[in-house]
Amino acid sequence: MSPCYADDTALYVSGPDSETVCESLQDDLNRVAFWLKGNRLSLNIDKTKVLCFATQHYRHNTVLNLNIDGNPLGQVDSYKYLGVILDNRLNFNLHIEKLVKKSRQRIGCVGRVRKFITKNIALTLYKSMVLPLFDFGDILYSSASQDSLARLEIVQNNACRIILRRDRLSHVADMLSELNLMSLFARRDFHLNVFMYKIQNDLIKAGELVFLFEFLDNNRDRVTRAVSSRDLVVPFTRTIYGRKCIAVTGALSWNNMHLELKTAKSLNIFKSLYWKLYPP
Repeated sequence: MSPCYADDTALYVSGPDSETVCESLQDDLNRVAFWLKGNRLSLNIDKTKVLCFATQHYRHNTVLNLNIDGNPLGQVDSYKYLGVILDNRLNFNLHIEKLVKKSRQRIGCVGRVRKFITKNIALTLYKSMVLPLFDFGDILYSSASQDSLARLEIVQNNACRIILRRDRLSHVADMLSELNLMSLFARRDFHLNVFMYKIQNDLIKAGELVFLFEFLDNNRDRVTRAVSSRDLVVPFTRTIYGRKCIAVTGALSWNNMHLELKTAKSLNIFKSLYWKLYPP
């Protein structure tokens, strides 16, 4: 597969062993090299890297010797792609570490000018400078460990104290309520539900993601409650990584939604109903 975004292209292949993956990827790279030559284009070899996602055993014993037009490609443990740092463990610790550092720097800027501005201006600065950092790719990195995600919540809690000029003993729920903010956990859950609604209603170009989700069979002789509720099939998986993938989390999130949300006539109606049914 090769998703393309402007000048960023990624080739990805899965297989039972490194030899199969390496052979398949090399064939794709040879086609890319041929196409580049035919169109008189060049590839930045220094920015072209190989990243292997695998279990711990294969991760430490897998070296993918790949080249493009005779130029060897370096293998890395992590890579920033479209604003998200992907690591070979897919635990997103590096990405969250970067988020924590960047968001603290921006919150620090707000803190330094807080005594000169009103609460509403400070809140606006937080929403415009910091929240977008947390929102970008949050559906993807939501599969990180709870300990890692909790670090982001701590950053937002500190921001609330700065905006409201409260001490460390202030209750988090009260501050969020006063600022009309939701926890980042609830925010990620909301974004996932919106994403699922858009996929089911063809509001975004989801590519291969569409084939990850399948409604329960409506042609059964006996219509069960799950079928009448427009539930999705939840794939069976034995691994922790499998249970955290979008095919599972997305289906579970959709199935847990109220039927009114699933049958909402528009995205605006969906969002309005969502907050009535699931207030933060």
